[in-house]
Amino acid sequence: MLTPALLACATALHGSIFVLQDPSGPVLDDATFATWREYLRPSEPEMCWRTIPWRETFQQAVRDSQIDGKPILLWAMNGHPLGCV
Repeated sequence: MLTPALLACATALHGSIFVLQDPSGPVLDDATFATWREYLRPSEPEMCWRTIPWRETFQQAVRDSQIDGKPILLWAMNGHPLGCV
């Protein structure tokens, strides 16, 4: 038996399937490749993290921190940085 909530959910899902199959969406081909590439490339402000003088070892960071009187940001993680297996 279809309850009103189940019917609403089925209707929403049915509508979203047609949206996903819409062929008039953005197109990636030879003519639009350069535009898409520039749109997806990170801008200069997004790449400013590259200007940070990162230290390769914790010992080096501690030494520089004591000399400059600045705190240390320690980035530690377990696993692949993209969450891949």
